[in-house]
Amino acid sequence: MRVTRRKLFQVALPAAAAASSELKAQAPAGADAELEGARQYLRVGAQITRQVALPMTVEPATRFVPRS
Repeated sequence: MRVTRRKLFQVALPAAAAASSELKAQAPAGADAELEGARQYLRVGAQITRQVALPMTVEPATRFVPRS
């Protein structure tokens, strides 16, 4: 039996969507608060990093050389 990628996708997509909705239903109530706390932590870290002025000499010297 030959299975094409298109047929495999048509069969797997509904199963993956069902599994995804089940995982969302099983997520603990504190997960949203924890996620928002992590996002806030990253925002604050990014703001602090933006305040530090770095000269261009600190940047590593890179040069893109495509290989054939």
